[in-house]
Amino acid sequence: MWVFTGLGNPGRRFLFNRHNIGFMVIDYACSQLSITKTVQAHKMLIMHTRVENNEIMMIKPLTYMNKSGQAIKQFASAYGIAPQEFVIIYDDLYLPLGKIRIRPRGGSGGHNGMESIITTMQTTEIPRIRIGTKEVEVILSETYSDYVLANFSKSELDIVHDTLECVYDSMVCITQNGLHTSMNKFNKK
Repeated sequence: MWVFTGLGNPGRRFLFNRHNIGFMVIDYACSQLSITKTVQAHKMLIMHTRVENNEIMMIKPLTYMNKSGQAIKQFASAYGIAPQEFVIIYDDLYLPLGKIRIRPRGGSGGHNGMESIITTMQTTEIPRIRIGTKEVEVILSETYSDYVLANFSKSELDIVHDTLECVYDSMVCITQNGLHTSMNKFNKK
């Protein structure tokens, strides 16, 4: 079973921040699928559903981004989920807006949420989907935290919507065909 895990910060003020694109993906996926059960437990929101005959879970840690690992470790222990069964979905400041990169493992790349998960789970063997949030022509004169906690601009919203669709399609592909097939198909876009 796959556990698709969107990273973000809880609360309305963070809803459309660049840092919350992982939450946005989970919300979009929930709008496309019939959710059979929703539970709030282990410091997270847990949604159960099926993609064709495959059971999946989608989760949103309700800790703040930098403590995502705490919730995920509790969840993994409670449900008996191995790190390799998670697919962590999060923003990547260094990828151009709309680009996605699917990987079976790797370091945090400076992302505090992913660093928390790697440290807490004690492995880098955790699949992930990184979503680019960098404006192509922007030079980062702001601090990183100000930039990632800023909302997407109105001019970026069409790209964001297309990206949510693409990531959702990659989740379906992972569920049906596996991680490597999805990597071959979606990393080229």
